[in-house]
Amino acid sequence: MPLDELRDLSSAMFGHRYRLELLAALAQVGSDEAICLTPLAQRCNVLPGVYYPALKVLVAAGLVCRMARTRNDPRVLYARTQGPVWTGLRRIVEDLEVEIDLRGVAHPRRDVAA
Repeated sequence: MPLDELRDLSSAMFGHRYRLELLAALAQVGSDEAICLTPLAQRCNVLPGVYYPALKVLVAAGLVCRMARTRNDPRVLYARTQGPVWTGLRRIVEDLEVEIDLRGVAHPRRDVAA
């Protein structure tokens, strides 16, 4: 599904134009991985700030956690939490044939949360 269509659907379904692509990225990475918003935004041709409102809601709901920065790696990473909701979201992403290039977006998950 092209990003323009995905964003229209996201707006209709979730009330936020970029929430579905953020959910898709989180659903598609491995359980031992986390995502960095800057390369995701670059891959999707937007500014990273477009994801912050949706990300704030996901963190507040306990669906996503923020990984702490380290001295050796100053990037802020976000990982999905454990739960059955991600199985359903992954299925939605697959059914919609959402394809986001995750090269450089996914990184090994850090066990220490911020």
